[in-house]
Amino acid sequence: SCFSGCFSGLGGGSELGKVKLYYFNVFAKGPAIALALSHGNLDWEGIFPTAWKELKPTTPFGELPMLEVPGQGQIGHELAILHFLARKCPKLAGANDEEFAVSCQIAQSAEDIYQKLGKYQNTIGVKDKCSMEELRAFWEDSDESKHARDRGLSAHLAFLEKFYTQAAGKFGNRGVFTSNGVSVGECKLFAILHCLVMIKASVLLPYPGLTQFYNRFKMMEKTQEILSTGGRFPGPFKQYFIA
Repeated sequence: SCFSGCFSGLGGGSELGKVKLYYFNVFAKGPAIALALSHGNLDWEGIFPTAWKELKPTTPFGELPMLEVPGQGQIGHELAILHFLARKCPKLAGANDEEFAVSCQIAQSAEDIYQKLGKYQNTIGVKDKCSMEELRAFWEDSDESKHARDRGLSAHLAFLEKFYTQAAGKFGNRGVFTSNGVSVGECKLFAILHCLVMIKASVLLPYPGLTQFYNRFKMMEKTQEILSTGGRFPGPFKQYFIA
């Protein structure tokens, strides 16, 4: 297949050398990449910038996360970094074209939710971004017929639940979207679901498939390491989105 041709000859990503991931010490856009690096068994170092004002103009897009790759340079944007890692480490890409497509789709669906959180949800730095009515609508509106820009969280999760049911049936309904369960899309999706759970512990209760996925991924040793210590970052990530 095209997929096999693109990824043939690539091993576990050892040819990358030791990469450096720059991000802030908050649970937002960096943890999914840290999870992918860890689950992909890649050599990496996590760096919390101590002089962001000086570092910012040297980054590709004036923002983090940023990945430094020996011999290649800097890569910006979370999704770009994730898909680059999938390109270099087949374990993170899924077993074939179909699984790679699944990974890409759930990564984008997770990003859609992240963008809505950024618009409506309080963070440790910014409060009262919208009215209480707008915030309530974001969390409770389940109308799947609305334009994507206007959908509430319940509708986003309902679509993901259906997608999980379709994908997971192929793998014995064991809490995975792909055969090995650690594609970059699954890393990204877990990270955004964890953001939601930290805000509202019961948010996944109406979605048994997503609950199974979340619980399985959370209990993995490498995931626990990122959640508890930050992995190869100097410390753990702090909660960013808050109630």
